[in-house]
Amino acid sequence: MSKAAPNPDLARNIIPFPIEEPAPTPEPAVTAQPPSRPEPPAAPPVGPWPQWASREPVFSIGQVMGQLGTEFPALSISKLRYLEDQGLVTPARTGSGYRKYSAADVERVRFVLTEQRDAFLPLRVIRAKLQGMDQTGLVDESVLHEAPWRAADGAEDEQPQPAAHVGVDELATLTGADPAFIAEVAAAAGIELDAGATAHAALLKAVESVMQLTKYGLDLRHLRAVFQAARRHCDEIEAAASALRGRGSAGRERAGQIAADMAESMGALYQSVVRLTLAQRGF
Repeated sequence: MSKAAPNPDLARNIIPFPIEEPAPTPEPAVTAQPPSRPEPPAAPPVGPWPQWASREPVFSIGQVMGQLGTEFPALSISKLRYLEDQGLVTPARTGSGYRKYSAADVERVRFVLTEQRDAFLPLRVIRAKLQGMDQTGLVDESVLHEAPWRAADGAEDEQPQPAAHVGVDELATLTGADPAFIAEVAAAAGIELDAGATAHAALLKAVESVMQLTKYGLDLRHLRAVFQAARRHCDEIEAAASALRGRGSAGRERAGQIAADMAESMGALYQSVVRLTLAQRGF
């Protein structure tokens, strides 16, 4: 059978079916973003200084004495309790009422004692420093001082700082000693308190030392020989420093520095002799 030929008229009448193109995908609307804000700086650590030390209460008051006694020979249990009464350190309490100190508590006590010993600062000033350190977590740079008789930054040609003076009432508060006892110690050292009832701040250390020794049965009557020997040595120091003094203010400053160095060496020698003698006697 033969195929039928295509009809050209029929082909012309075919209407092509329209092909729809897919609608374009709309672009997602871009929402304007607010400018990014910088992250706020991390807040400084807060809480009682030092924030880096452990606050676990593990040390008894006797153990604290053992940790600090060598560095601060005049430290006593009553002094630790006094610092607590003044709000400078707050040890925890056991169920039986015994004090328990943390490593942070020990560091606070060390800070207070160092400020008293090296800068002769009253407790109210030390308390203000600690309050600032509690808020910022930063050590008050003013605590990084030299001893009052040392030139700043170890420079030998700078003017020494003036000697600090404190009131007798302040000394009584710091040491817990009676003002009459303080006057006795001062008299044994050959010191006359001035009309304003103030004294050289070094008297604080002398009073604390005598108080510590009285606990072992030594009173001022036994210690007068120590005071007298110290005053004789001061005569020798004065003579040596005066011989090396130059002229003018620079010479006076040099003599003061020499006297301070000799006093420090004399004290170290005395302490060494005492320790050597005790070692020979089996202590």
